[in-house]
Amino acid sequence: MADQLKSIFGNYTENMSVVAVALEKAKVQPLYTRFLDWATPTVGLDFSTVIGKERLASMASVVDIDANHPLRSRSAAYKVEGEVPSIKVKRGLTQKQYRNYKMLQSIKTMSDAEKAKAITKYILDDMKYVSDAVKFRINYMFLQMLSTGGLEITADNNPDGIVTGLVPVGFLADNIITSALPLSDVNSKIITYIKEVVELAKANGDEISSIMVSRVLWNRIKVNKEFLDEMKGYFNPGSNARAVFTMANMNMYMVDNDLPPFEIVDAISRTEEDGKQKLLKPFSDTTLVFIPAGKLGIIHNAFAIEEMEPNDNVEYTTVERILIAKWHERSPWGEFTSGEVIALPGLEAVESIYHLRVGAA
Repeated sequence: MADQLKSIFGNYTENMSVVAVALEKAKVQPLYTRFLDWATPTVGLDFSTVIGKERLASMASVVDIDANHPLRSRSAAYKVEGEVPSIKVKRGLTQKQYRNYKMLQSIKTMSDAEKAKAITKYILDDMKYVSDAVKFRINYMFLQMLSTGGLEITADNNPDGIVTGLVPVGFLADNIITSALPLSDVNSKIITYIKEVVELAKANGDEISSIMVSRVLWNRIKVNKEFLDEMKGYFNPGSNARAVFTMANMNMYMVDNDLPPFEIVDAISRTEEDGKQKLLKPFSDTTLVFIPAGKLGIIHNAFAIEEMEPNDNVEYTTVERILIAKWHERSPWGEFTSGEVIALPGLEAVESIYHLRVGAA
């Protein structure tokens, strides 16, 4: 790696902490922020501490915490690597953008305040990019764990990083019910199965607050014969009336019948390989996820090495627990912003989460 020098933005990088506060208050946040809190960071993070059990220990031997940040193009995504693992991303300022920045400084008709605002936007854009990229990865992990019962890092969802097998996160076998028939079968009874899962949860002392489904799965549920029969009986539109049943209608029925409401999970993630992006969906299209009220777990995390041993020429700040760094390199020329966190979601409430697996269409 080239020597790290002070950022070309000079004193403007001192505003990074202010920008970080703004990013933390963003109106749109990934879904994991509703269900997971950040744990107190530790100096080291062992996989046996995740979820309080030794379910993830097998991952420690297949990753490398000492790898460099992956350099991303201006339209890139994220990478997972590292012992625990470490989630890292780096974004470079192009020479064209640097020339625009220098030209901006020389415009005499702009006030200093206007220049400061425009220059700060350069910093904000890259900080937002790298912090969002790290958040997307955490969100991907969380939704994959929640809907499949395991963490799996593959060549598809992590093309330039490590690959693991499926690592179970501790779902109880008794909390997983599999339908005997596909939803499209005329004899498939989705409402009956939902009631069965809710009764199972109550028998275990668990109160289900909602049922999370992908949009693909929701579109299959709403044309299921038992579902349609239940809706027609509930709303009684008449034999000649054309009934249109929406999510709002369905949830009205669910609540009135002492059943948890549905929540659609629309989550799309992107990976990059050789400059080309690929869209991925972390949430299963074949599983209804029954979750309890409140938080579902914590994000286990450890201090990045640069938090303990910072470089004097690098400007740092944090967004949540994500370490944001900004610096300059002379040979080859580059201005960089990076994001890093050593973290892994832990589903502490895993024994109170239930799956209804309905299979493919």
